[in-house]
Amino acid sequence: MKFFAYFGGPHILDFVISKFRRGRMAQSADEVASYFDDHFKDQMRHHSASAATTFEINQHNVMEVFNVHCRLMEIEKSSDSLENKQDAMHRAVGGMLKEIVFSTGDAGAKRVKGTPIEPYENLAAELRDGELLQLATGMRPSTIEGIEKLTLPPPHKKDDPELRGISGPN
Repeated sequence: MKFFAYFGGPHILDFVISKFRRGRMAQSADEVASYFDDHFKDQMRHHSASAATTFEINQHNVMEVFNVHCRLMEIEKSSDSLENKQDAMHRAVGGMLKEIVFSTGDAGAKRVKGTPIEPYENLAAELRDGELLQLATGMRPSTIEGIEKLTLPPPHKKDDPELRGISGPN
């Protein structure tokens, strides 16, 4: 314990004494399995660290120690590679989200004003993503022919006899 307290500090010592990492609780039933997986990994790290500081390296186990060291380096490289890939993906998605301006209501109407999309903004039918992209690039997709003529049915009156027996929002 003195070794870990001296070189690792109070958080490591707390873990060595209690054999638990404090402050980590499962927030839902879905996290129970990952909580126990993390606890298992923590326990194995603790026991490995304890064993590594106390066992003797000799001619009988030196090759196994080298093998363990090489395996640790392989794992570290593969996890670094995965982490770099994830970081690159996060940067790409983050950059894309910074470039896309999301607007609703009056702000959205102002952004659409004067664009090729404006005539289609308040129709009875909504354009698909691909159609919006084609319009934005100056193309007119054939799939929107006649869209301006589409209408919504008129609203029903609350006391309409055809609607009796149908419940809905009041």
